[in-house]
Amino acid sequence: MAKIWCSDAAVRVAESALQVHGGIGFTWEADVYLYLKRAHLDSVSFGDARHHRARLAAVLRDRVESGAGIRPDP
Repeated sequence: MAKIWCSDAAVRVAESALQVHGGIGFTWEADVYLYLKRAHLDSVSFGDARHHRARLAAVLRDRVESGAGIRPDP
């Protein structure tokens, strides 16, 4: 769940920051463009929110089909 939320939030926040900073966000003097590039690179390297949602759904489906339920074991 954290990977899903963070991958969505990282790109959304970096894109918003770039909009707030305007043209300066694309220059070398501001690090905003680095954060946006890093957010996109992380989604390619580690999977985007869609990928993690599919993984979570598969794990939950397997647990439900096996009768284990969706709560983690204590």
